[in-house]
Amino acid sequence: MMNMVMSENLPVNERSESFVGSMKGTMEIVGDIIAPIDVKWEADAERPSTS
Repeated sequence: MMNMVMSENLPVNERSESFVGSMKGTMEIVGDIIAPIDVKWEADAERPSTS
């Protein structure tokens, strides 16, 4: 168990010309991402009065 490979060093890929668009085609939007949700977020909660 002492001689197990724990990680592998790989060469760094060359930089692409631009970061913009570099993730194109790696995600898929499923469903409506614009409509409001029916869940109240903690950030929307009323702050308690500090006075």
